[in-house]
Amino acid sequence: MTRRLTMLYGGLGLLLALMALAAPAPPVTAFQAPMNQTAGPFSQVSAGYAHTCGVKTDGTIACWGNNLVGQAPASRTDGPFAHVSAGLAHTCAIRVDGTIACWGDNAKGQAPASRTDGPYGQTIADNQISAGWSHTCAVRRDGSIVCWGANDHGQLAPATHPTGLANRVSTADLEYTCALKIDGAIQCWGKDNFGYMAEGEPYVGPYVQLSAGPAYTCGIKADGSLACWRTFSRGSTTQTPPGGAFAQISTGADYACGVKKDGILVCWSALVSALASAPEPPAPPTSDGFRQVSVGGSHICGLKTDGSIVCWGDNSLGQLAPAPLAPVATPTLAAALSTATPPAERRPTDPPMDSPDDSGF
Repeated sequence: MTRRLTMLYGGLGLLLALMALAAPAPPVTAFQAPMNQTAGPFSQVSAGYAHTCGVKTDGTIACWGNNLVGQAPASRTDGPFAHVSAGLAHTCAIRVDGTIACWGDNAKGQAPASRTDGPYGQTIADNQISAGWSHTCAVRRDGSIVCWGANDHGQLAPATHPTGLANRVSTADLEYTCALKIDGAIQCWGKDNFGYMAEGEPYVGPYVQLSAGPAYTCGIKADGSLACWRTFSRGSTTQTPPGGAFAQISTGADYACGVKKDGILVCWSALVSALASAPEPPAPPTSDGFRQVSVGGSHICGLKTDGSIVCWGDNSLGQLAPAPLAPVATPTLAAALSTATPPAERRPTDPPMDSPDDSGF
């Protein structure tokens, strides 16, 4: 009896294995590796170092990717939320009522569970709240800026808060912060590696949008043109940003991306070093129909005009899309049976089927 059951289960296991091997591979389309497209619709997306979060049009938040310290829960429904920002290992979001919720790494106080000293957030536009590596900043509805977390480089605030009210804020890794004031000027504070925060001309503007990256900062001027300046090392220079009229910009460690007013997405290597060639940004699957872009540690995500999110680049920690949303082919029993090769006849010298083996399985 035992031998018959063993043969029965062994045959069933062989059948399942044949089903998996016989099933045809899913066809490669424009929306598969190295890119995935999430379900939506979404109103905003933020790519962190190795995780991604997006605000859906119903006010809930979906996150995916590295969730080692709770920075990327599958869903947050305690909103409704208007804006989210994914940092190194923490995430913060502004609710519609102006309160803030954060989650993930809070070792430096960068991710308190709640902040009610607002109200925060003037609109659902980008850069109302910005999560860096170990500090976070947000804009109140009265135009003042509040920062919390690590302050070892003075990145939380200058001696006094930015002169003039602001409508945008952007944190850069763990060293500095920049704000876009309502008069169109940009003011930065924190660690000034080589004096570039005081260069003057790049900050005059008037600007309408900005993004501070680990090595450089970019701003969009009122005419839609871009200006970028370095903040990292004298051994590197910024690439000349592409021309055209831009609506939104996002900077990362090695490259930057911008969405033009016609919805065309452009990405480029931002730094040129005398010691090494600049890394090329991963190519997007499509370059048109974008509303917003966010550059993460080694991946990029874009919000399309139809409310879907498209991500591409490194997916080693699932930061491109939640695993259940990736296309998977499901083999059928009929297909497996029609293509399976029957097992060879047993020989008298073969070991018994119910004999143990030393494979460890």
